[in-house]
Amino acid sequence: MQKNRNIQFICQITENFIKVIKCISKGSLKREIVGLEIETVAQDTDDKKLTDNLSHVLQRLGYNNNPIILSLPRSQVTCRNLKIPSAAPQEIERIVNLQASHYLPYSTDELITSYQLIQTDKEGYSNIILVI
Repeated sequence: MQKNRNIQFICQITENFIKVIKCISKGSLKREIVGLEIETVAQDTDDKKLTDNLSHVLQRLGYNNNPIILSLPRSQVTCRNLKIPSAAPQEIERIVNLQASHYLPYSTDELITSYQLIQTDKEGYSNIILVI
């Protein structure tokens, strides 16, 4: 069981390829690569097909709910540290969705957002990391 927790997957998704590396942690900074899969992605691939392709690649490498590091093209992703005037998760979610379109030139319905709460202060403000 301990060995399974030391396995990590690193996925890179580009317009033409899905690349997945399977590695094992051997200490705080040491990693050993134990598997690599590369799959070509057709230009007209939709999100469902891309998800299916990634799932098959992970299966071939023996994925079992291990941690995944996902690498996306930086022209399509941004990360921001924000201080938001709320501590309630529902309010933070609404604020995050409103702020997202200010950082990338796409409409709100085209963006996928996520955030991680860093801390909440006594005045009710939250520091978050916003990923769009």
